[in-house]
Amino acid sequence: MSRRVISLIARIVPLVAILVLAVGVLTPVGSVVSSFALQAPPRPRPPLTPRWAYEPWVWEDEENTVDGTFALIDGYRSRDIPVGAVIIDSPWQTNYNTFEMDPSFGDPAVLMAGLRDRNVRAIFWATGFINTWSNDGPDRDEAPHYQEARRRGFLVDGGQTYEWDKGEGAAVDFFNPDAVAWWYSHMDKAWAYGIDGWKVDAPEGNLPDIVQTAAGPKTNREYGTEYYRAFYLYVAERSPDAIITARPYDTGTQYAPVDANPAGWVGDQNPDWGPRGIEEALDNILESAGAGYSMLGSDIGGYRPGERFDRLFIRWAQLGALSPLMENGGRGEHRPWMVGRDVVAPYRYFAKLHHQLVPYFYGLGVEAHEGGPPIIRDPSREQRHYRLGEDLFAAPMVTRDERRRVELPAGSRWYDYWNDAEPLAGGSSFMHNVPLAQTPLFVRAGAIIPMQVSDDVTGHGTAASAGTLTLLLYPEGETKRTLRPDAGVLLEVESRRQGGDVTVTLGTSAQRLILRVKENSTPTDLQVQSGGHAASPTEAPAADDLDPNAPGWAYDATRGYLWISVPVNAGETTVRYTTGP
Repeated sequence: MSRRVISLIARIVPLVAILVLAVGVLTPVGSVVSSFALQAPPRPRPPLTPRWAYEPWVWEDEENTVDGTFALIDGYRSRDIPVGAVIIDSPWQTNYNTFEMDPSFGDPAVLMAGLRDRNVRAIFWATGFINTWSNDGPDRDEAPHYQEARRRGFLVDGGQTYEWDKGEGAAVDFFNPDAVAWWYSHMDKAWAYGIDGWKVDAPEGNLPDIVQTAAGPKTNREYGTEYYRAFYLYVAERSPDAIITARPYDTGTQYAPVDANPAGWVGDQNPDWGPRGIEEALDNILESAGAGYSMLGSDIGGYRPGERFDRLFIRWAQLGALSPLMENGGRGEHRPWMVGRDVVAPYRYFAKLHHQLVPYFYGLGVEAHEGGPPIIRDPSREQRHYRLGEDLFAAPMVTRDERRRVELPAGSRWYDYWNDAEPLAGGSSFMHNVPLAQTPLFVRAGAIIPMQVSDDVTGHGTAASAGTLTLLLYPEGETKRTLRPDAGVLLEVESRRQGGDVTVTLGTSAQRLILRVKENSTPTDLQVQSGGHAASPTEAPAADDLDPNAPGWAYDATRGYLWISVPVNAGETTVRYTTGP
């Protein structure tokens, strides 16, 4: 579908909704028309965010070069900290929004080849301004395409210039289809490098309240909506594996529309505890989730320059890890090993935890795209807590304190992630002691959580877990899940506990599965049935001794975990066992 048709539909649908509502109000109560018209309009669905975007991101806003980008990524990787994407922030171009990499930044072919070798995706910064002068960057004079854009009527307000963060320039008229096509032709120059998306910054706040466009006068927010849609449609028309990242809700303003923002970051915060720091980041994430945005995160440590202290940085890393989007970058120092020597280990743990949760996050994102709730559910700005899907509950620490009140959701029992010996009552409220190495995180009794695990850093597996799909199970009552751990992959899982009898039913899987089941006693009568044949799997001394080619199990009495290995299977598999009281 062409952009013109999509844009026309986007303008017509709200008018039709208003007319239908008006008809409903004027129709007698009880009529079919009134009943239909008074229903709330459907909430916009967030785009389908590709799986790679849920991996941890890093970036830098001061020393942008090809060599600097490689050094940044390698600094994380050499410390065993996962990195899945990097933002190439400003200034990387010959002038703002020429979409041509400046030679002083480096060779784009070398950059992209190096990133592919590292299995890291690239997101390039851009806006909708064309400058007449710039306050930084290699070329601070007028951009070479400004005069053409002004002559052809491709700028709002007839080419009037306005000051913004990067100098002074004019804004492209995204209500003009010819201007959009021309703009896309410039974007194509960077797209040809093989990039994976755009970081779409928000300069529209520097425009007047009303701007003149090809479609007549438009409010600042109407212009912003059209601007973000243009960038989103650019990637949507070219690749299902590409994204834009843009602001969602941010301190009183809603920026990119819900259905045109595959990854929302809520910058720009200060590096402090106050209402303009980590508190604001969490509040904006919760407000965004309440508005229907699904893929959300913030700049770990805060975007703005300033000294970053260990405690704040670790707390922000915890918030980042328990957000669908974990990204770390901005002005000033953001590298964990430079913030403080005691920061690396906790940062590694939480980056690993986030990386392991990617199959869980991705599946929840698919659900949101298909009309389900966002990834972050039941957000409470008052209590500053939320659910991640149905099975995780987070109450991040955003103050200097090491205690906070936690109010567990009613309707289920919950396990403390850090001390899961016994479940806690749902609906209970208590003061929770939270040392710096931990963050309040709870797992629902009955949970089924898919994870990708390749080491023992978090305790969810070992090196033997690499290449498998790990399922964290907390059997209680009956839970059914349709898991979507990867694009095009569906895995039906059912967990049922009746007294001391536990049954786990697994659908067809093209991947070996490892079940890490919460059990406080050694199981008996453990059987795995697949293809109509039941077998008693072999007991192994420990989880990393399990045979990947045959059913097996191991029990860790110290932590109360039962490990079960299920090889690749072409049909339904059932695991049954019995536990003590």
